[in-house]
Amino acid sequence: MQHAITCAIRRGRKRTVRTGADLIADPNALIPVAAAREAVVGHLIATSAAASAMWIAPRAEIVSTFVCASWRGKAVGSRLVTGFIDWAKDRGALRLTVSTYDSNTDAVRFYRRHGFVPLSLDLALDL
Repeated sequence: MQHAITCAIRRGRKRTVRTGADLIADPNALIPVAAAREAVVGHLIATSAAASAMWIAPRAEIVSTFVCASWRGKAVGSRLVTGFIDWAKDRGALRLTVSTYDSNTDAVRFYRRHGFVPLSLDLALDL
């Protein structure tokens, strides 16, 4: 079964939905996959951005990370994130970010183990 890759990328307050083909062609995107026995067992999608009027230094963001449940706890996610950190450093990024729901305690713990710390608080109002 094949799945199309799409993701929403946030740039400031603007969100843009991008397809997998767009991301693969983007020199500012990273999409490593983890494979085992000829099957994809995990992926990471990240983007980088140069300094701008709003951001005084280059930065990179993890947009999506996924590891199949049967492969969690086997360092697959850690290898993907470590590869992202190395990629971002090579691009001169000075800040790396990732967003996750506060209630996703496993993801929060995972990213904290890799050096990420809470930075901001998003508030929402559902109507």
